[in-house]
Amino acid sequence: MNSRIFGSSSMRPLFIDFDAYTDGDDDFKKELIVLIIDNLRELQQVLSPKSHDIQAFHKICHKIKPTLVMLDDSEMLEIIEQLKIITNHTQLDLLDKICKGIIESLSKA
Repeated sequence: MNSRIFGSSSMRPLFIDFDAYTDGDDDFKKELIVLIIDNLRELQQVLSPKSHDIQAFHKICHKIKPTLVMLDDSEMLEIIEQLKIITNHTQLDLLDKICKGIIESLSKA
């Protein structure tokens, strides 16, 4: 699986259509970005290989499902589905990098 993280930056392309969710309202877009970043950071908290708890992972994925759907990042969604079945430390690391890249990109959106 090729990661779509590009260049020396960890920024990641965003697939979210903000206008579909914010109707062009910049203030609401900023609020939405903050909420998405908070959800991704919450996901990252359960990704630690030492503390990876499959039940906690399932719970957070369910909780932030609307965020995951909005982001529409197929690679991220595929990794999450794989991790729901079996813990794979390489996949945990990749998902963490994807989250970091999305957070960096959202911070500059």
